[in-house]
Amino acid sequence: MKPRKQKEPKFVQDLRRLVQESGKSPYAIARDTGGRVDRSQLYRFLSGQQGLSLETLGVIADQLGIRPTATA
Repeated sequence: MKPRKQKEPKFVQDLRRLVQESGKSPYAIARDTGGRVDRSQLYRFLSGQQGLSLETLGVIADQLGIRPTATA
């Protein structure tokens, strides 16, 4: 039996979409964080190979100028 893949939280899906829509390359986003986000880590996140810590997600959101909000 294959292990079940957990459904990603909506904010992860949204952040992935916003990164792609930003017009910036993952390299540029990682570079502009001043070393707080590793480029290879960001590439793996965008391809769905790995998750990111909440801290790293926040750094990327800040870099993109977005503010996470809670929804019901």
